[in-house]
Amino acid sequence: MSPHTEHFRQAFFGSAPWISAWRAAWGDTKCLAPLPATGIYRARSTIKKFLPITLAAPLGVSTSAIPSLRSEYLFFAQQPDNSAQAITEFLRDAQSQRWDQLWLPDIPKNSNELPLLKVAVQPLGWELVEQNNSTAYSVNTRSGDFAEYLQHLGKNSRLQLFNRRKNFEKLGTISLINCWPNFNYFLDVINEFHQQRWQKPLYTGRNKQFIEALLPALVDAGHSVDLSLLCLNEKPVAAVLDLHINGRVYNLQSGFSENIDSKISLGTLHFGYKIEAAFNNPQLHAYDFMAGIGRAADYKKQFATDSMQLVTVTLIRSPWLKLLSRCYKTVYKPMRAWLRKPEATVAPKAHGE
Repeated sequence: MSPHTEHFRQAFFGSAPWISAWRAAWGDTKCLAPLPATGIYRARSTIKKFLPITLAAPLGVSTSAIPSLRSEYLFFAQQPDNSAQAITEFLRDAQSQRWDQLWLPDIPKNSNELPLLKVAVQPLGWELVEQNNSTAYSVNTRSGDFAEYLQHLGKNSRLQLFNRRKNFEKLGTISLINCWPNFNYFLDVINEFHQQRWQKPLYTGRNKQFIEALLPALVDAGHSVDLSLLCLNEKPVAAVLDLHINGRVYNLQSGFSENIDSKISLGTLHFGYKIEAAFNNPQLHAYDFMAGIGRAADYKKQFATDSMQLVTVTLIRSPWLKLLSRCYKTVYKPMRAWLRKPEATVAPKAHGE
């Protein structure tokens, strides 16, 4: 089921705290042109590591040139009635600057803004290319209670998310704590979990600066940060970074220990506790996993009640990039598909033929 897109217009991506933290962490990157107050940023980049281009994107958005944290649910206006005007103003500002390719990631596909953008781009002579479709998943916590939600899950999903709590609780004393504002301690814990699972820490360098600036800025703006630690005998065994913003919980990151019990998925159990808490909080209407898949399974799809298609749009302005794009679509892609096409097999003849 696809939720109504208006719930996402108030997301924190692109908000003043997000942009401020992004500027603080990435604003002095060498490849960047001087940053404007609003609108788009421009950066030197390359295609296939050897074709130089000037890449543009809205402020706060991650690109190949500025690999910051992913920002989802891109909207041009906070109210749907203002979308057409906001898109016109955005494109007018973009038109006044020099760039070859404009990157617009994670636009909700069923919003009113994607068709408006396509119409607005036509008289400008820019090529619009849709690519990188992905799906964001969430749980509607106002469509019944937690017990009803569990009943709608498959048997294995219900087992992983809730039923194995009893096995986990037999291992010792269980506690669930929010260690905000002690972000450094939380970061040490979740970085260790990610190092075990992915062989690299979660937040380092500029993205560590980004998240360190973002969280207090969100709190100052009236939102809540939940640095949730699931503990066994006072030792953290799973971590979840949740943001409570405008009635919605955004799950930014998670991690867990893999050395406790092979039959218990600690990360999934932790999500079970957090989803249950969201159902029990009348101020919340959704627990949002957002886009992306896990290493071993698409757990977000497995536990979600709602989904939303996101599409990344590239606006191509450079004449030679337009030509390259058309050659890719009309020559390279068909040829690659033809080369990958399996050879036709001839059915064996029946006896007597």
